[in-house]
Amino acid sequence: DWGRAWAWRMALTAAFAANLLLERRSRDAEPPRPWSGLAGLAFAAGAMWTISLAGHAGETPAVRAHALFADFLHLAAAAFWVGALFHLTLSAPLFFRRLSAEQRGETMAALLQRFSAMAMLSVGAVLVSGVFSAWAQVTVRDALDTPYGRALLAKLALTLPVFGLGAINFLWLRPRLARVEAAAVWFKRLITGEVALAVLVIAAAGLLTSLEPARQVAAREGRGVAESLTFHGGGLHAHVTLDVTPGRHGANDLTAHVTDHHGNPIADASHVTVTITHPEADPPDAALHAAHAGEGRYAVEAAQLGAAGQWEATVEAHRPDAMHAQATVEFWIPTQYEVDTQIMPSPDTAGLILGIGLLALGGLFMVVALTLGGWYTRAGAGVMASGLAGFVAGVALVVAAQVGGDADLRNPFPPDEQSIQAGRQVYEANCLSCHGETGRGDGPAADGLEPPPANLVLHAPLHPDVGLFAFVRDGIPGTSMAAFGDILTAEEAWHVVNYMKSLE
Repeated sequence: DWGRAWAWRMALTAAFAANLLLERRSRDAEPPRPWSGLAGLAFAAGAMWTISLAGHAGETPAVRAHALFADFLHLAAAAFWVGALFHLTLSAPLFFRRLSAEQRGETMAALLQRFSAMAMLSVGAVLVSGVFSAWAQVTVRDALDTPYGRALLAKLALTLPVFGLGAINFLWLRPRLARVEAAAVWFKRLITGEVALAVLVIAAAGLLTSLEPARQVAAREGRGVAESLTFHGGGLHAHVTLDVTPGRHGANDLTAHVTDHHGNPIADASHVTVTITHPEADPPDAALHAAHAGEGRYAVEAAQLGAAGQWEATVEAHRPDAMHAQATVEFWIPTQYEVDTQIMPSPDTAGLILGIGLLALGGLFMVVALTLGGWYTRAGAGVMASGLAGFVAGVALVVAAQVGGDADLRNPFPPDEQSIQAGRQVYEANCLSCHGETGRGDGPAADGLEPPPANLVLHAPLHPDVGLFAFVRDGIPGTSMAAFGDILTAEEAWHVVNYMKSLE
């Protein structure tokens, strides 16, 4: 994917360069050609789109469309803003060499007035799209303490002075350019400072593209997620609740809370062992001694769980004045994909954040359009139309997030025998080939799938009904779990959710 995006970017950049060269050669010989400028913009926009496709935005499951739009808007707005800053910086020496002091002030004032309107719109778009993109790649506050999060904060720290210099140019310097000779000198200095800071911001943005998204690093390091995984099991004269910390492949601390069938802690065991096995472990691992941690809790430190997938722990408690107790619990060590996707941006929240941003941006465009003449001038009409489109799109996203979101979904079918049997039929027709007859991810089509199909016996109880319904309807990006929204009715999807919850 990255290679194809790079190839298209090179082709579009070459087309842009060729268009620019042809326009330059024919400028003196022929009348201006408006289509040439539009073609150049189209080639440049296409090249920027490939950057979004090959970047983090293109690999943001569940909110990919939102992320791609925000990333492209961010690139385009920054290109207009920073590109115009470079234009002003390179033009300033010409004004000083070719124009008188009076002409220089008037020319710079007129130029800065045109630039200010465009810069205000660009800054608004940069802020709206930047906030969304930052949320999509960070998602939780704990993820800021990662290389990506720190680079993002550094980029923000560099951007604020650029905003400050721009505000000085707009509010203080622009009104003085036409009547104060020294203002032109300060304009040249401040605009050069803006460009220098903008180059540092671009460098920080380049660094961000080389770093893994903060949410993935945080998920892998256990920040912003549950510190341990908890599983339940039963057996001979006992029930066990097993906490696995941190719940990753490698060294894990196991804490077994052992109770009798009445729920009373078994705190008088003289000797407790935990035997952990994996389907691919041959022979089974040796029994590990568990130290008493109080109130029926027994702990094993640094147990080696060297592979992802399904494990089994058998807890045996030897009691001096009662029958020995034994309980078995199955637990799941997540694959790397499951670890990396523990922290994911929600589609509903994405629609709400982006929708509110587009509402604000649309309002800004319409206000600026009024200063440019509104619908009665060419520039004002273009900005007004863009603002109106953004406002309408923002309203649609906010309404969709509030009305059509999964948060308002409820399972309308109780998990009775009729619903479960209906769900079984749907499961056997559509899901059995991958997830297997018993739901353990061992179906005939499971071989070679990466990541492997989920073990529904373990995973289904960990998700609410609405979450399972969304998986069935929309699929899971990055896996072989396809979307069945166009194949199954909503009723059939709810029935299969009830069936998955009934698997044992």
